[in-house]
Amino acid sequence: MPSEKETQFERLWEGETPSGKNETKALQFRQKMRMALVQKGAQITKENAKQYWMGTLHTVREAQEQENREFRDRRQQERPDRRRR
Repeated sequence: MPSEKETQFERLWEGETPSGKNETKALQFRQKMRMALVQKGAQITKENAKQYWMGTLHTVREAQEQENREFRDRRQQERPDRRRR
C-alpha cells in the first residue's frame, strides 16, 4: 500500500485536482522536479523524481562526496601530531 507521500507525488505528477485533471499544474510540478534533479546531477526520470520527493535519492556525486569525507576523516585520525614544541 503506497504511503500518503507517494500518493501525493502521483497526484501532483498527473496534475489531478479535486475539480479534475489540470495539465498546467502537472507541467509545473514536473518542471520543479526536473530542476531539482539537474541540481543534484541525477538523470531526469519519473523514478528519480519520485525518489527525490521521498528523500531517498542518492546520486553518484553524493556517494563520491561521502567517500571523500570518510577518507579525509580516516587520514586525519591516522596522522601523528607534528607540532613544534
